Amino acid sequence: MDNNRFSKIIKVSLLPQYLDSETMYDRFNSAALEEEEDIVRSQNSPGYKLTDNYEIENDRLKYFVEKKEELENEFLKTLQTRITKSQAELFCNLISEYWHDGKTKRSSLEVKKLFASIKNYLLGYRIASSPENIKVINDIDPSIEISFEDDEIKAIIDVNREMIDFHTQKWIESRSDYLEINSETLHCRRGLFLKEIFVDNSEYYEWDFINSYSLGFTVTEKFAQMSKGDIPVIINKNLSDVRDRIIFFSPFIKGMPIHQFELGVIPHVNIMLCKSQGEFGGIHEFIIE
Repeated sequence: MDNNRFSKIIKVSLLPQYLDSETMYDRFNSAALEEEEDIVRSQNSPGYKLTDNYEIENDRLKYFVEKKEELENEFLKTLQTRITKSQAELFCNLISEYWHDGKTKRSSLEVKKLFASIKNYLLGYRIASSPENIKVINDIDPSIEISFEDDEIKAIIDVNREMIDFHTQKWIESRSDYLEINSETLHCRRGLFLKEIFVDNSEYYEWDFINSYSLGFTVTEKFAQMSKGDIPVIINKNLSDVRDRIIFFSPFIKGMPIHQFELGVIPHVNIMLCKSQGEFGGIHEFIIE
């Protein structure tokens, strides 16, 4: 094999977001053995996007699948000890009914009121010093009423953080290579298709007041390839850096499909840079730091 081609395959296998993945390790081995010049990506097809079964099996994401009902009950019961039963149920129903079901429902007043609640929380708890300090592209109309008080949003984020910390550790322990993994090396990612590529080392802004990331990468590859003619991009973020910004995780929400392993992440307030890692298998990879 040409040394330049081989070095490209090695480079993708050493990206921090893939170091803990048996799935990517298998792809690296296949490309090397078959003397391919690049890794193979999961291809997009019309319809609902799912994490590939081989990633669920190889990287033990089935931990969350097998425990879905248990995790749903744990989340709702814990949240009901922090906020009222009716508000806890309202939140879970809102995410399951309006969030995962496409762009139209995400544009509903119910979701906008949740966005307004998140903005109020960031300002009310002085996480953001001003509206301009919130690193988000799409602002929310200030006339929209909130559906959750600041303390309720904080409680939702707290319960997510506590459960994610606990269950990601249990997920790690369920893997045969768990001694080589720790929570600080876990990543989440977001698939985008862009007209223009990010400028390397440019400041990164979230798109909205809730942004979809995933623990899985095969589903993210599919989202990145949804628009023909646009540039497919995956942005990667260390999970520990977003743990205080996660407002939902699909395995925790009753009625929400699990196989995207989706994390709902609210905007950050500090400067984060979008750093290019290269293009592999037709998709540009960026790390957000």
